[in-house]
Amino acid sequence: MKRLFSRPSTLTNKRYLLTGASRGIGELALRELIALDAVVIAIARNEGQLTLLKEELGEKVICAPCDLTKVDQLNEWAERLWENYGPFDGLIHNAGVDAFQSMSTMSPKVIIEQINLNLTAPTLINRALLPKLISWGQPSVIIHMSSVAGYIPTPFGSIYSATKSALTIYSQSLAIELDESPVRFMTLHPGFVNGTGMHEEHKLIAGSAPLMMGGTSAKRVIQSLLDVLHHGSGTRVINMFPIKPLAMLTILAPRFTQWLSRKLTYPYLSLVARADQAKHHQQ
Repeated sequence: MKRLFSRPSTLTNKRYLLTGASRGIGELALRELIALDAVVIAIARNEGQLTLLKEELGEKVICAPCDLTKVDQLNEWAERLWENYGPFDGLIHNAGVDAFQSMSTMSPKVIIEQINLNLTAPTLINRALLPKLISWGQPSVIIHMSSVAGYIPTPFGSIYSATKSALTIYSQSLAIELDESPVRFMTLHPGFVNGTGMHEEHKLIAGSAPLMMGGTSAKRVIQSLLDVLHHGSGTRVINMFPIKPLAMLTILAPRFTQWLSRKLTYPYLSLVARADQAKHHQQ
């Protein structure tokens, strides 16, 4: 199978659970992992798209369709995945949703969907599988796909930012709690990703994000994901200047960061928010 990126094939028969696998960064990650000869338990709502990917990529794609926003049964569902397909060398929590809208008009449904998919789902899946990973006793990794919005306060993205920030602290807390276990924890923080995913949808509404808001490529995100499958723990910001230093400033100078975020992001995201609000009102 044709490789997307240059890296030796060191994942033969490694098994990874990947959420949000049917499109965007998740689909690219799925293709690369399969090209590296890994087995991927591919999770997404879109069963039809998962089936098409399995037909294209082969038997090492294991389709596990699930709506992760429906959180009531996730613990038991994840335990069944382990029984049927485990053990796993890694859990890659990639599924996520954004809704850039004013908090004064955002519907409760949209709020709950973001919290459930971005935060509740990965924590419940981890709750089911962490004891099994620890008992298994082999090195493994849990990767949470966060965002620079988890560092930098984002106008019209208050719920999205909150869930991504919470995901980061949650991952760091687990790393301390389970420091002596064989499980590593890693959080990735892409910014506006060019080439696929959410930002490509934003471009249809408001054009490309201003240069000063930073950005990255889908290729860099996938390359970072591959890197942390092999080594590393903690957090990694995948973005260009000035976002990396600005992310650090959130800790040292929060009021300045808020002022700068308003100057950089408010005009652009207000356009995105206006269109997003209109779309949800039509549904």
